[in-house]
Amino acid sequence: MQFGRSIFQRIYGTGLAAGGYDLNPVVAVTNGVVITGLTYVSDEQVNVNYSAINATVGGGSTPVTVTTSVAESAAQYIPVGDLTPVILGISQSNFVEGQTATNVVISGHHFGTTACPTLTFPFSVELTGETCSDTSIGFVGFTPTETGSGYVSLQSMGYGGQSFEGNGDPPKADSPAQVNSQPPPAETVYSILPALGMAGYNQKVSIAGANIGTAPPKITATGGVTVSNIATPTGTNGSGVTATLNIPTSAGGQITVTVTPTTGNTTSATVNFYVQIPTTLVGAGYPGTLGLPATGIGPVTPVTNVAVTETFSNFSGYGSNPPPLTKSIDLVNAPYADLLDTMALFLVYPSSFKPGQNQSLNQTFTLTYGGKIFNLSRSNTISMGNFNGVLQDNFTITKP
Repeated sequence: MQFGRSIFQRIYGTGLAAGGYDLNPVVAVTNGVVITGLTYVSDEQVNVNYSAINATVGGGSTPVTVTTSVAESAAQYIPVGDLTPVILGISQSNFVEGQTATNVVISGHHFGTTACPTLTFPFSVELTGETCSDTSIGFVGFTPTETGSGYVSLQSMGYGGQSFEGNGDPPKADSPAQVNSQPPPAETVYSILPALGMAGYNQKVSIAGANIGTAPPKITATGGVTVSNIATPTGTNGSGVTATLNIPTSAGGQITVTVTPTTGNTTSATVNFYVQIPTTLVGAGYPGTLGLPATGIGPVTPVTNVAVTETFSNFSGYGSNPPPLTKSIDLVNAPYADLLDTMALFLVYPSSFKPGQNQSLNQTFTLTYGGKIFNLSRSNTISMGNFNGVLQDNFTITKP
C-alpha cells in the first residue's frame, strides 16, 4: 500500500464470523492506516478497504487482525510506504569533465517533500545551488570531476515517514536515459600577436586559441626566452590569454611558444614566434637618392640604449684612414631619429685637389644593444677625390 492511496483487500480464513454467530467482525489496523469500508461475505471471507494516511509504521508494514466475539486472529502484514518516484527526464545529458553546466533540472514525480532525494550519478560531480520539490530537482552548478556514463539513480526520502514499501527501504528510480561526462576537448592555439619581437626586449603578446582553460596556463618558450605576467584566459573555457616574453639578447630567429592548460584537458599546443636581431642598417634616404622609404622597413620595435659604431678598412690613397666613430641612439624618445653620417674629403679654399689626390675605403657597422654587439651586414664602398682631373664622390652600398 502506498502513502496517500487506497486499496481493496479480501481477507480469507476460517471462523471470521465465529461460525456465523458474529456477523460484525472487527478488522484492526494501526499506525496511520484506516479502514474506509468493511463487508462481511462469509465465515471464510471479509472484504476490506484501506487508506494510508501516513507511513510511519516501523518495518514498512502494518499488522491486520480480525477479532470476533470468540477470538482474535493472528496478524497478517501489509507493506506500507511512499509513492515510488519516477524520473521523467534530465534537462541536459551530455557534460564535460571540469566544465560547469548551469541550471540542470531533473524532472519527474513523487520525489518526496521530507527532504531532497539522494542522487547517485555514474561519475563524480560537484553540485551547487540545489533546490527540490515533489516533481523536480534543480542545480545552479553541475560540474563533473571525472568521466563516465550511465544512469542517474534517485532515492526518495518520502512525504513525512520513515517507512517505505519493500523491506523498509526508500523507493528508488533510475533515469530513462544515460548521462555522459566526456573528457574536455584538446587545446588549440591559432595565433600569437605580435608574431615577432626584438632580442633584448620584453614583448607583451596575445595568444588566441580554444580550450586554454579557466585558470592561467603554463607558458614556456625555447631559445632562452622566459615568460611572465601570464593572465587568466578570457572567453568561454579560454579562447585567449596574454603574457610577456622576456627575450634575451642571445636569442634570435624562430622560437617555439608552448601553452599548457592547468585546467581541463592539459594537452599542450604550440605556436611559433620570431625573435628579431639587428642585422643591417636601412638608408633613410632623401627623395631621389637611395630609392628607399623614409620610414625604413617595418615592423619596428623602438628600443633605447642603442649605439652604432662605424669602422673603416681597406684604406688607400690621399690622407689617412678615419678612426672608428660611435653614436648613441634613443629610438624610444626619438623613434624617427636619423643616424646622420657625413663623409667628406675636402681642402680649404683656395686650395684644390690635384689629379691623383683621392682615397678609397670600406665602411662597416656594428650595433651594441643590451650588452651585446651585433655585426651589421650592410657595408659601403667609398671613393672620392680627383681622378685624372675629374672630381668624383662615389658611394656603393652592399646589401647582402
